[in-house]
Amino acid sequence: MKHSWQVTLIFVLFFLVSHVLGLYLIGNSVSFSTDETGVNVISFKDTFVGERPVMSDLESIIYLAVGVTIGTLVLLFFAKKKKTSWWRIWFLIASWLAMTVSIQALFNSSTIFLSLLAAFLALWKVYKPNVVIHNFTEVLIYTGITLIFVPMFSVLSMFIVLILISIYDAYAVWKSKHMVTLATFTRDANLFPGFAVKYSVDDSEERNKKEKRSVQFTAKSSQLAANSSQRTDNREGSNSRVGILGGGDVVFPLLFSGVILISLLKK
Repeated sequence: MKHSWQVTLIFVLFFLVSHVLGLYLIGNSVSFSTDETGVNVISFKDTFVGERPVMSDLESIIYLAVGVTIGTLVLLFFAKKKKTSWWRIWFLIASWLAMTVSIQALFNSSTIFLSLLAAFLALWKVYKPNVVIHNFTEVLIYTGITLIFVPMFSVLSMFIVLILISIYDAYAVWKSKHMVTLATFTRDANLFPGFAVKYSVDDSEERNKKEKRSVQFTAKSSQLAANSSQRTDNREGSNSRVGILGGGDVVFPLLFSGVILISLLKK
């Protein structure tokens, strides 16, 4: 396990909270009717970003693929040129739009005040971040994205998207490694798109783990390990670490859950 069980549990809770809120808002954003043949029809309320386009399964997959490609290329350009300020502005606008959608859905209102509230939270998140406001706004961002995109997908198209995203993610991390470049850039900019938890790790625990991995089953190596432990006993302290859970690991499962919910509501 990469992190302690406490940190892992926090990420699980963040994941579940995002799902519960997202599915709740999806359920509140639809209206039901029946057509001439008696089939249930679900209509979605327009969001702050406008009406969603009606697409076929193939069109929705292409639409998302093009969006992900453009977004990745733009962010890679920012990373290569070290344009941290540009990334902040782009992330600020995207966060404001997504949070406006989720907050308006939460209060079932489209007043300008709620849009201004979303703008305030986005500014706070980008320019005066802390662990509470960062993770709180991440939940609102993921639910907003879900509300925008869920009506555009069927269960089949969303299932295909998950498969394609899994393949792409593996390639981007292990082969091209450009996902690592993006993660490093956004982390160094102190504006990582995902949940983040800061915690401390005791130096002595880390040394003990390393010693256990390096100990060889010989008398000589055991003695060296013991001597090393004695020399470092008086230098115990703590290291600060940040555990992260990428936004894609939350939003794509939430999109799939939302599409499943809509398919069940139609029955």
